[in-house]
Amino acid sequence: MSRKGLFGLVVVIIIVVIAVTALMFLPREKPLKPGVTPEAEVIELREENTTLYALLYQMGLDPLVDVTDQRVLVRYNLPEEINEETYYRVLAYSARVAPNTKEIIIQIYRDYSPYLEVRTNTQDVLSWIGGEVSREEFSNRIRREAK
Repeated sequence: MSRKGLFGLVVVIIIVVIAVTALMFLPREKPLKPGVTPEAEVIELREENTTLYALLYQMGLDPLVDVTDQRVLVRYNLPEEINEETYYRVLAYSARVAPNTKEIIIQIYRDYSPYLEVRTNTQDVLSWIGGEVSREEFSNRIRREAK
């Protein structure tokens, strides 16, 4: 065997020894006893998120949707072929899907840069879609902030 071949073999052996040694010192999980479940963070899957996402996706949006007990947050990049005032539809869908929340927040992006934030009380949206207030009256209750 040549010196280069022997040197390469020695290097490979050293790398393997280092790797095996490192693996021996990595923390290991203890095996579970029969009938014992591991402690894990409980992930809450909310049907409202899925439902609202599906409705908005059908509109042509690809939103981030987060529904909590307190609020609905919808964030999306506005496609060029969609009018920015589609947020009225987003508000209506959000209120129908999560009528017991306090507030609906919509964050609209244009070209992936912040463009407009719309906030309103869920009950105001429900009053509008229920025909109790006009669109003009409802529009005055919406808080809009250009970004």
